[in-house]
Amino acid sequence: MKFLLLILVFFGNTGSGKSNTLHMLYSKLFDSKYKTNLFERSSFFIFDFNGEYRGENIFGLNESRRRILNINTREIKKSDKVFIDKDTFLDPDILIMLFDAKSGTQAPFLLNALKKYKANDGNNDELAGIEVGLLRKLLSDFKHTTPNIEEEWIEIFEKSLYKYVKNSGKAQIVRKKLIDLKELQKIKSTGNITASNTIYFKKERFFYQGESFSSLANDFFGDLKEILIYCFDCCDEFERLEVFLAFQKIFATAWNNTLTDYLGFLFNRITNVLRDLGDVIIVGDKNEFKNYYKSVNIISFLHSNLTVKRVIPMLVAKMIYNKQKNAASGTNIKQTTHLIIDEAHNILGSVRSKSDYWQNKRLVAFEEIVKEGRKFGFFLTIASQRPADISPTIMSQLHNFFIHRLVNEKDLAMIENTMPTLDRTSFGMIPSLGQGETVLTGRAFPISIFAHVSHASKEYRPKSDDIVLTDIWK
Repeated sequence: MKFLLLILVFFGNTGSGKSNTLHMLYSKLFDSKYKTNLFERSSFFIFDFNGEYRGENIFGLNESRRRILNINTREIKKSDKVFIDKDTFLDPDILIMLFDAKSGTQAPFLLNALKKYKANDGNNDELAGIEVGLLRKLLSDFKHTTPNIEEEWIEIFEKSLYKYVKNSGKAQIVRKKLIDLKELQKIKSTGNITASNTIYFKKERFFYQGESFSSLANDFFGDLKEILIYCFDCCDEFERLEVFLAFQKIFATAWNNTLTDYLGFLFNRITNVLRDLGDVIIVGDKNEFKNYYKSVNIISFLHSNLTVKRVIPMLVAKMIYNKQKNAASGTNIKQTTHLIIDEAHNILGSVRSKSDYWQNKRLVAFEEIVKEGRKFGFFLTIASQRPADISPTIMSQLHNFFIHRLVNEKDLAMIENTMPTLDRTSFGMIPSLGQGETVLTGRAFPISIFAHVSHASKEYRPKSDDIVLTDIWK
């Protein structure tokens, strides 16, 4: 089993038996003499794109050792959720990619907004203070702001946050504040302001001369802040971030109306992405990680849409890699993390266009894992039926191979050019290998080895068997 400490690869066409071989190898490891300490000191994450590893007895493990997460974007109510720590999710590079923010104005806006958001580190009192402070500024600088900009502030509050209080004891107070806010906005928009730049509200002085607010105004803003704190306490991370960014858009455009159109397109994407991800991801503190995941974690993307298949693997990989890297930094490595990617061509494919920002960022993340992971105790296993589609940079870093039947010329050429340990005789066998037959080659093997891997019983093996048509037709 020593070769498991290097990068391990399974290649083979569909039906060649590669999934069964991968399953057999890890099943033997999980039931080896090392199993007691293994589950205490190592964690395993499996990306399952075809739903092959969802059986109750998969890898011979029960629920105390493994967790299966079925991500279902077709029926959200049936979907499990993946945990992502807040530091990973709020990484500016990741969010710029997720929101497809353009470099001219959208990406700088996001960078500045996220810096402010992260500086408050989920402090809802501070966040509420920022938003109330924004409203104060809009009202006090009414001569220089974009017309009716306060209406946008009120709309965010009403549409995004009011839902949290409408069934609570605060509902009546909030309704009154909304009426007051709209009345204040109406006073400003109709120009009902005295010559001394004073706003009167309910016949009392609300704002006057410069940036000075009356005691009535300060009490009003104080009540508004308390309501916002309550609402932010009720939000999850996705809703809180969406609302914060929406308020930041007001801040960015109130004194620069030319940005409105540029940021408007961005916010359509932000809204859609955050609401979609909120259905399948839980964002929390990194200390919650160990309570959510078990020793072996299988994430199935069988019923996921393309966006989720692109986003979640990168988020999870980045999270567990950084976690392992931080744990190993400056100390002897006492724990390891193992990432297993079945049908790896789904996320490790070559970049076909320089403009494919998604693919570029994803490959950069995984290439770092392949190049640097081993020194930190992070190990990778990949399986694919299309080795020619895997990034050449990643292919050049792979160590040990289980090669099942491959017949495509491009795949065979990639194998031949990547594996100096593969002799001509073994290479010539690859297109004619039977089901379960495999050639082993790489650093762990002095010479290429031919082997036949028997199928486990149906109760334990992956759901990758060929369909027998005659059994259906009987």
